Amino acid sequence: MNQGGRPLKKFLIFLLIMFLILGGAALYGWTYYNSIGERPLKTDEEIIEVVVEPNDNFSRLLTKLDEEGLVRNLLLTRVYFRFNPIETALKPGTFDIHGQASVHEIVKELNEGVDKYEVTVTIPE
Repeated sequence: MNQGGRPLKKFLIFLLIMFLILGGAALYGWTYYNSIGERPLKTDEEIIEVVVEPNDNFSRLLTKLDEEGLVRNLLLTRVYFRFNPIETALKPGTFDIHGQASVHEIVKELNEGVDKYEVTVTIPE
């Protein structure tokens, strides 16, 4: 019998198992990372009231939401935002956003949305 091939066979099986474990972990990580962009908030509420102060940026806003316990993973949300740049020109005010909104939908609402308490007055001539 040839005993010389047995350690090589064990080593190849070990490499295959390690490859499968690492591949599964990488796939799980990639899926979780993408889910952060699709649903960054951890709430079952339909609508969340978000207050944007003057001079707030998206990072500061994420920190405030995280302090309220609304962000699933602050670090991964920031990483997602860094690698998927979105134009942010947040308007100060109070906004209602959907609890199930994606990062893109949240930013769009805060950039273009109407302040919940904004009052428009028209004076007839």
